[in-house]
Amino acid sequence: MIGLLASAIVSVPVALAQPIPKKSREHIVLHTLAGDVELALYPSVAPHTSAKMLELTRLGVFDCAHFFRIEDHFVAQLSTAEDRSTPLTSVQKAALQPIPTEFSSLPHVRGVLSIPRKNDDSDSAASSFSILLGPAPHLDGKYTVFGEVVRGMGRWSAHCF
Repeated sequence: MIGLLASAIVSVPVALAQPIPKKSREHIVLHTLAGDVELALYPSVAPHTSAKMLELTRLGVFDCAHFFRIEDHFVAQLSTAEDRSTPLTSVQKAALQPIPTEFSSLPHVRGVLSIPRKNDDSDSAASSFSILLGPAPHLDGKYTVFGEVVRGMGRWSAHCF
């Protein structure tokens, strides 16, 4: 289990070799025991999810959260805000509203940010999200892809946590 603090920063987009969705100018940085991880969001692909993740970051909802699920070559999943090590404020609790699913054709590959939901309720995502550690085509078209890791992922695996 690792604790983390999240902060929003303004950053220059990082170019990749393949065409990707337009990334947000504002990034989220997760400060983890395994090092800082910088996330760029896809507001043109998942506008509601991207806006909510930035709002929750600014409110400090991810501060003291932890990765509760790590599966090598598959996923690192952040706990829900309610499971963080410090209680949420009333403002933070009020911000935790369900996020509608925003399906796209983007594949679930290493470095992608994806948001889980409760069972078959496609509009039940809230604060937990996953960083893909490897390809997961079985998730394609079933979960919202809302961004990617742009810096700090390195050789992440279950052994880093």
